[in-house]
Amino acid sequence: VWSEALNDKINSAYAYGEAKKKGAGFILAKAEVQTIIGQPVHYGAAINFDQFEELIDFLGGVEINIESSFIDKEFPIAGRENDLCVDDPEYKCRYKTVSFTKGITLMDGQTTLNFVRSRYALGSEGTDFAREKRQQKVIEAIKNKLIALVKKLDLNQYKKLYNLMDKLVKRNIDNQQVAIILKNIVFMKNFKQEKIVLSEDFFINPVTNLERYDGLWVLTPINDDMGIIHKYIDCRLIQKSDCEQLKPKRKEDS
Repeated sequence: VWSEALNDKINSAYAYGEAKKKGAGFILAKAEVQTIIGQPVHYGAAINFDQFEELIDFLGGVEINIESSFIDKEFPIAGRENDLCVDDPEYKCRYKTVSFTKGITLMDGQTTLNFVRSRYALGSEGTDFAREKRQQKVIEAIKNKLIALVKKLDLNQYKKLYNLMDKLVKRNIDNQQVAIILKNIVFMKNFKQEKIVLSEDFFINPVTNLERYDGLWVLTPINDDMGIIHKYIDCRLIQKSDCEQLKPKRKEDS
């Protein structure tokens, strides 16, 4: 999503903040997310998806329901980004083929990493929205595995998990606050998670005035109206039944 304040995509907010001052990455990233969703963001956590591999293997893998089979023949091979491929103009040696079959699959860390990083699959799975949906599936699966592990009351595993999470995850919430949230919210019997996905219904990929976006592939709110997104999220949070009616109509559809 494009940020006018950053003059870049919001993905860069954390890095920009950290470059200015250590610890400022979360401040800037939270401010940018708040601008989009219209809700306060109290805490933040950051993890490089490449590091998920170690966490997922520790958890014994994750089960993912693959909704559609897909093949990506241009998956980059780590370490071969600059390989000249013996003067092959298409640089085919830099890439490998990864494929996934529809259905429930137990994935190890490396397979999961391929699943969330794939960008060039044929068809609908080659879009950014599809990739982000896959990432959400993985995050949900990891969360479920973590909750199951914590409920086993295995102090040995607790210690290993704590050390691993401390190494992999940057956060601006202390251990005491995490414990309070887990005890009073996540582990409550009536705990209900509300997942709100901002799909392509709310955004467009601009095809004109591209110099404004420095040539980047970006998303902007439909009709340049972030307020509609705010109203939709407000509606979902208070669990009204008619929230779908708030999804924006494109100018060309009006």
